[in-house]
Amino acid sequence: MFLILGYLIGLGAIFGGFVLEGGSISALIQPYELLMIAGGAFGAFFAATFPRSFKAVLRTLPMALKGSKYTKVAYLELLSLLNELFLRIRQGA
Repeated sequence: MFLILGYLIGLGAIFGGFVLEGGSISALIQPYELLMIAGGAFGAFFAATFPRSFKAVLRTLPMALKGSKYTKVAYLELLSLLNELFLRIRQGA
């Protein structure tokens, strides 16, 4: 949720500032430029990696785009465990 909200705020600030300065939104939307940049980046990545590494990236890409399996409860439990551990270490030293 925060990721989507962050993207919306960022894009809103960029496009809003551009429009407030008198720019036209249609000047920012350039599909061929996006094709050139993304294609160039993909081509450079493809050329710079070994086939085995490239296949590993393609296999793990869905896992990277998927959400985390850890929840807020798990993080809070870990933090409380670390707090208790550090307190015991300080008391023993």
